[in-house]
Amino acid sequence: MPLIDKVLAVLSMALFIAFLGILVWWVREPDLIIVVAVVSAMAVYDFWKGAGHGETIRMHRD
Repeated sequence: MPLIDKVLAVLSMALFIAFLGILVWWVREPDLIIVVAVVSAMAVYDFWKGAGHGETIRMHRD
C-alpha cells in the first residue's frame, strides 16, 4: 500500500472518531455512548487488520 493511501486511511479514521466524539458530546445519551464505543472499536479493529497488521484475508481478482 502506498504511503498516501496509509495517510488518507489514518486521516479518515481520525475524522470519523472526531465526528462521533462531537455527536456524543452534544447528545450525551448513555445508549448512544455505548453504541458509538462499540462501533468505534469495531472500526479501529477493522482498520488495524486491513492496514496489514495481523492476519488478513485478501481477495484477488483473476
